[in-house]
Amino acid sequence: MPRVKNSRVRRRKNPASPTLPDVNPTNLKEVRAEKPKLHILLSGTPPPQVANLPPPPAVENLPPPPPRVEITSVVPGSSENDVSKWPATASYEYSAQNCVGERLTATAKKSIEEGAKNKICCSCGPGVDCSTNKNCECYKVAAELMKTYTIKRRGNRKDYKCQTLTDRGLKVVKDMYYKQMFFNCGAECTCGPSCGMKVLLKSDENQAEKFFIQRRNLDIGFSVFTKEPIEEGTVVACLNGEICGERLVNTDETVAEYSMTLIDENDMLLKFISKTNRLGNQQKKYFKKLMSKGTGKKMSTECISVNTAQKGNFTRFLSHCCRPNSMVLRSYQGGLSITDIRLFFIATRRIEAGEEVTIDYGAAYKKERLVNCLCGHCLSKKPRKAPRQSNQPASQVAVEEQERDVDYQEPQNARNQAESRSTRTRKRSKPMRSSPPIQNNEDQLSRKKKRSTDTLDQN
Repeated sequence: MPRVKNSRVRRRKNPASPTLPDVNPTNLKEVRAEKPKLHILLSGTPPPQVANLPPPPAVENLPPPPPRVEITSVVPGSSENDVSKWPATASYEYSAQNCVGERLTATAKKSIEEGAKNKICCSCGPGVDCSTNKNCECYKVAAELMKTYTIKRRGNRKDYKCQTLTDRGLKVVKDMYYKQMFFNCGAECTCGPSCGMKVLLKSDENQAEKFFIQRRNLDIGFSVFTKEPIEEGTVVACLNGEICGERLVNTDETVAEYSMTLIDENDMLLKFISKTNRLGNQQKKYFKKLMSKGTGKKMSTECISVNTAQKGNFTRFLSHCCRPNSMVLRSYQGGLSITDIRLFFIATRRIEAGEEVTIDYGAAYKKERLVNCLCGHCLSKKPRKAPRQSNQPASQVAVEEQERDVDYQEPQNARNQAESRSTRTRKRSKPMRSSPPIQNNEDQLSRKKKRSTDTLDQN
């Protein structure tokens, strides 16, 4: 029996002195087996009869994971359609929600721990639409976000109003990612499926019936296609994965290619975090330390990302397009922690059934990795005719070749970049402009002669 330190035994009045049996090494096992006799010797009373307790209830079987989105390779006449020859990045572990990953700083971990203590869930009950119930806790948070990010303008200009994310969709406007933030009900809310603020949870359901993944070209790789039409402004799906730190993104090339920025320094969320009273002082301190840009030793280098290299869902296969049909946005769901921020995509126009779903990877990624863009918009451009070599200096030829390369990019050595597709969102830079054409001396002389002859004819 284990020893218990500082234990005291109360003595009864006139205790009976029990006589312990002589224990020999030969019958030691028999004495150990007779444990009920020890109770009789110490108390003098027989042990109570223990009723036959019913067996513990059987643990209910957990629901099976939802069926995964179908993925196939149908490249005409290619031997790499076999699953055994697919790249390693084609396989992943399904994740229904974001989970905590690796290489997070101590500040980010403490912020996640503090946020786990302050979950926000409503108790409206089934049949209640939280998007119209002003007494709902989730509605109040969404209204506070909408008020924080509404920009008031002077004069006759209309105010820039932040919207509410409901099943009715959003009005697509420019730079929504940087100017709007939303809130949605979580899985712990008691409102039923008829709630209009459960859009993100509804988008996670029946994904295998809505989308399919297919590879039709080895240079482009796997892409996502929709089985049913998607209206403009409605939610397409959410991006799930592991929440990781900037150190993992900078050291692992695969993670850098399959990750999307969640929060960064000088983030727009800092405005809401500073004003709201729903966060404690400690959690505000961690958030500000992550997103505030300082100088010297106080400089923040943390950039929280969602890593889909190993865990995620079908949205990790969304391809890039210079004229995409969907865009990425952010929303809180069920709380105000880092893990409660979800990235989701909405349709910027109507997407027909069977059409590919595309996003814009950002100017930074295109400049570093997509030297030869293979999106449908770039391939649809017709190449210009080759410039004439006579009566043109080398500088003029170089300028015209540069203009032609900008308008049309030939798919050369693109297979190595087919699987190296990232979903990092950056601000788009200005389009590249070529220098004005350079005229040679012969053209200038011919123009002068023509002008002189025209003046003589007029006289």
